[in-house]
Amino acid sequence: MQVNYSNAFVDQLVHLFKKVGQDSLVYNFDKDSAVQFNGRTIKYVKSKFPHAGVVNTLFELGKKNGVTIQDYNGQKKKADGALTNGRHLENTTQFIDRMTELCNSTKSTSYISMNLPACYNAGWFAYQPNLFKEIAKQNDYGLSYFRLSDHSNNHAVAVDVEVDNNTYKELMHKYQHTADIRLGVTFVKEKITANFKFKETR
Repeated sequence: MQVNYSNAFVDQLVHLFKKVGQDSLVYNFDKDSAVQFNGRTIKYVKSKFPHAGVVNTLFELGKKNGVTIQDYNGQKKKADGALTNGRHLENTTQFIDRMTELCNSTKSTSYISMNLPACYNAGWFAYQPNLFKEIAKQNDYGLSYFRLSDHSNNHAVAVDVEVDNNTYKELMHKYQHTADIRLGVTFVKEKITANFKFKETR
């Protein structure tokens, strides 16, 4: 098996590493930190992290940026950040349980990055921006990164938290194949000590 990251997720990693800074700990909930990147991912990662040279795994990429990446296996220590390229959340019916674990694994000042399908995909679900706007609202999280894009990240669009869902539909003309659309979300906790919560609204 090889890891095939979308360009959109690699760009999100650039943002995450800058935010958590040097000597930080980030949990990887996809548990593939030591798995070899495929050739296309190696080339794109090199273009976005030129100082790192050629790296073959997420663990190596983190190390070159002063970030310790660990696969999450229930560690008690709180991390400076957490991430998933999607599999941890899109291939399960236990979304809220997994979101709870993801968010509660980090410190009261930390970043939580997710890159998820916004349209048709091979998993159980696709996700729309309104869900993450509501999660941020209920937990007093900030949204440090909030973008719609295709896999290539050629048409990345910042999502405005102030607009309604109809406006998001107007952005779809940019994409030839809507099955490729990804939603990149990075929450930022700012002195948040309470555990994650979510209640459906009507």
